[in-house]
Amino acid sequence: MKRRQIFYVPPLLLALLWLLAMPACKKEAPSPSIIKGRITEYGTSDPVPEAKIYLSCDDSQFGGPSIFKLFDSLATDADGHHYKEYPDGEFCANVIIQPYKKGYFVPTPLDYVTVPKSYDFVLDPEAWLKVVTVPDINGSEISFSGNFSGASGHTTGIQNGIKEYIFSTRGNENKNIRWIYWDNPQDVRRDTIYLLAHDTTTYTIHY
Repeated sequence: MKRRQIFYVPPLLLALLWLLAMPACKKEAPSPSIIKGRITEYGTSDPVPEAKIYLSCDDSQFGGPSIFKLFDSLATDADGHHYKEYPDGEFCANVIIQPYKKGYFVPTPLDYVTVPKSYDFVLDPEAWLKVVTVPDINGSEISFSGNFSGASGHTTGIQNGIKEYIFSTRGNENKNIRWIYWDNPQDVRRDTIYLLAHDTTTYTIHY
């Protein structure tokens, strides 16, 4: 009768063989945090070059006020694009993105979500409306207002002569203006004015 042979394998060798038999686990490279996007102008969709994108980190303490500290800024290229990668661990968890360029109104800042994502901004361009009131008809006093910045109501009369008012407001859009003759409150005049961005539009009221 043939005897069966039993081979003894040391535990250390068994452990080594088990490790070698396991599939290799590939460690994923850390993904960078990315800030990218494009800035264009409202009303024209033209790119806004040399605009700044300010990045601020949340430095608030638990139970305290919200505090954000500026840690970097980017600039848009000739086509309005901006792009930057931050190595893993260099980017803070909560970031506020605020674009700015002189001649444009500052938009509401955005919270950054820590995945590669494009943030596009449309900036409202500044324009100026010059209202000139000329008392050369029959009215003695008028009050004018409109849907542009600072137009809460302005009263002027014949005793003031010709007057000029300058308003800074959003451009590339229509603005409404209305005026009332105090001698005849039922006499209300209205008009619509298109304001070109980065320019001054003059509107004259004769009364």
